[in-house]
Amino acid sequence: MDASTVFTSPRPALLRAWHGLNGVVILGLLGTVLLRKTVFNYRTNGPLIEAKVAAVGGAVSTDGAVAVAKLLRDQMWEWHLALGVALAVLFVVRVVVAVLDPELVPFRAFARAVSSFRGLPSAARSTALHPMLVKLLHGAFYALLVAMVASGLVLLFKDNLGLAKEAVSPVKEAHELMMWGVAAFVPLHVVGVVVAELRGERGLVSQMIHGRT
Repeated sequence: MDASTVFTSPRPALLRAWHGLNGVVILGLLGTVLLRKTVFNYRTNGPLIEAKVAAVGGAVSTDGAVAVAKLLRDQMWEWHLALGVALAVLFVVRVVVAVLDPELVPFRAFARAVSSFRGLPSAARSTALHPMLVKLLHGAFYALLVAMVASGLVLLFKDNLGLAKEAVSPVKEAHELMMWGVAAFVPLHVVGVVVAELRGERGLVSQMIHGRT
């Protein structure tokens, strides 16, 4: 199969639905992270709460104000947990899609694109390079998604697993670091679609809406 067919091959309805829902969930997760770092940042809201209480004649300790700020943050953070569980469910759905149709296994698609690329004459490789890189980026994203879901579930069920704080800390750090990788992928994905359209490799958006170009 020619590497350029990654832009013209049909997409089944289940994969298209998964793609849309997965995008919404990931944007929601990134949104909660942004809110945690900005609007719901307890380091900013703690002093603000303390000052506002004092302004109306009340009194609250610095620790008390920080505790209130963290309570507000934690209520918002429940959205992150719910969206994280939704992402895990969607990951299972993606595995089901791959089982139903092995041709839709992301890593297999990349291997197929590389194989096609190697068999092309030098003059044709410039055209096929972009589709191959697209599959490479998608493969990397899926690997990141696996790690994100796994680490997120470990953090969610750390008490049930009986994990010590020392064991959870590196998992949390890795999870947060991988979230920035997901944040970087989103604009790259959008830019990639625009570049494909400008290069004449059209049909990506139509595939995800209608199933075909």
